[in-house]
Amino acid sequence: AVYVDQVVSDSIIRGAPPVGAELGLHCTAAGKVLLGFQPPERLERILSQLRLAALTAKTITDHAQLRQALRRVRRQGYAVDDEESEVGGRCVAAPVRDREGRMIAAVSVVGPASRFNRQAIPGLIRSVLAVTAEISRCLGYREPLSSPAHRRLFKK
Repeated sequence: AVYVDQVVSDSIIRGAPPVGAELGLHCTAAGKVLLGFQPPERLERILSQLRLAALTAKTITDHAQLRQALRRVRRQGYAVDDEESEVGGRCVAAPVRDREGRMIAAVSVVGPASRFNRQAIPGLIRSVLAVTAEISRCLGYREPLSSPAHRRLFKK
């Protein structure tokens, strides 16, 4: 997978992989979204060829653990990278869907763990889900009102 665009923070401390940079599918939030929303047969083909290199002590390096994480990503509708690709960095990502409901891209927000702390993550998840829902709607996708992501966005 490749980063195709970005908006860079004005903060001095920021995570900004360059446009065109490849991202790890097993250790980034966007990568886990891109894997987690693949059709099962395509996912298995990808996983059979995917080397799970350890980038930090938190990187998933076991295929069974990755499959479990991807089931959770699919169920909750988003992924989190908690210092799995870089020590001191956290990221949240969610899928963008086309009019048929197929995942066609992921949107992520990345930053230093000092700002993307445990208290900030739920708000970041809501923001990323709202953005990807709007992009998906613009592409013709209509999310079922009963979906977990929809319930999270609009719960009181």
